[in-house]
Amino acid sequence: MTNKPILYASLGVEEYILADVTGELLTERLLMLRRNADGSWQAEQDAADGGITSRLEFRVIIDADGQLRVLDANTGRRYPRPSEASDLAERVDELEAELARVRKQTPKPSKKSRKRKP
Repeated sequence: MTNKPILYASLGVEEYILADVTGELLTERLLMLRRNADGSWQAEQDAADGGITSRLEFRVIIDADGQLRVLDANTGRRYPRPSEASDLAERVDELEAELARVRKQTPKPSKKSRKRKP
């Protein structure tokens, strides 16, 4: 809360997020800090749900499970968390392997069985 705002301002950072899902360190569990033209920082929260919206078109909320969730600010689409993304990647690998197995077992139609269209 002391050094980072100074460092971030010197690096040209326009906004950054403070998150405390437990509520032990911050009164507001999510805050968006935006840099003003004079270099000071303004804390913002934009919705009754306690979420914050970046100018980079994403939203951050504390989800029903108590963890951070990133959403597309325009569509509300939920981005997968890293653990969810790896689970999805594993599932895609399993499905690709299953598809390859099925393709190997499926006989290809012979040229004789193909009918030509007039």
